[in-house]
Amino acid sequence: MDLFTAVEAFTQIITYVMIVAGIPSCIRMLRTKVTTGVPYPFFLAGCVNSVMAIGYGILVDNKTVIEINLFATFCNVFYIGAFIYSSQSKSLPVSQLLGCSFFVFGTYFYVTRLANQDYVMDTIGMILLFCSSVLLLTPLLQVKECIEKKNTDSLTLTMMIPGSLCCGAWATYGVLLKDFYIYGPNILGLTSYICQAIAMLVYGGGRQKSEHTD
Repeated sequence: MDLFTAVEAFTQIITYVMIVAGIPSCIRMLRTKVTTGVPYPFFLAGCVNSVMAIGYGILVDNKTVIEINLFATFCNVFYIGAFIYSSQSKSLPVSQLLGCSFFVFGTYFYVTRLANQDYVMDTIGMILLFCSSVLLLTPLLQVKECIEKKNTDSLTLTMMIPGSLCCGAWATYGVLLKDFYIYGPNILGLTSYICQAIAMLVYGGGRQKSEHTD
């Protein structure tokens, strides 16, 4: 087995692990109707990104990208639906979902009707780069929350570890493919998860400290 085949296989496996990592949190959320700590923006951005990636995968004829993102789209739709169902206030998450939907349909209209078809691959690649960067930088929102609250209640290792490995694998896969649209945003994502790990080290005892103080 050559290096590329090994990296591609590992990337597929760890990506599927990352995609299903949200299932325990969503099941718990459906049972308790408590949405605290559930990364809804990550699921939204993930759904948009996976839909865009399917189109890019079709253009570059990469079955790995297509198959993984079809599965990711299905799971993210489930996560989004579970969050909206469990949320006490549904107006904000629904409006965010509608905004993302308009973005996807607007992008489709632009690419198929308005964009120069000679450069459609680069156009989708740039849009995918933007979506992937937004998706993979969303963990920084949880870092911001950790800094504000001085605890890591919003962070979970079940998302952080697979996420870090996933970004590292895709970054390596993109480098081997020499595809900046793949490895670029994943380097940003890996940086985001490193920031989460630092926040966990710094504020990991925040809850215990506050409890002792009380």
